[in-house]
Amino acid sequence: MVINGKVIFIAQERSGVSTRTGQTWKSVEFVIETNERYPVKIAFTIFGEDNITKANLKMGENVDVVFFPESHEFNGAWYTELRCNDICQNGISRFAQAQMFR
Repeated sequence: MVINGKVIFIAQERSGVSTRTGQTWKSVEFVIETNERYPVKIAFTIFGEDNITKANLKMGENVDVVFFPESHEFNGAWYTELRCNDICQNGISRFAQAQMFR
């Protein structure tokens, strides 16, 4: 799923240690507003320090976000989170572009 929008919010970075693997993790939540007649706001998460760096999102920037929806159950209720698979601008993938210049 790809949605185009302008970055209107960037949350503080969150981090912690996985209880399952013992590895540290980082994530940042972003919100874009679509460029439609009736704009909607969509919150999503970029998970992993490398991906956060590659995305390099800035306030007011217009981007295409490739989403990966994921749901999980907790105490009988279902919760859905939108994770970012890629950020594209002018048809160029930031995640793939970062790999090319390593």
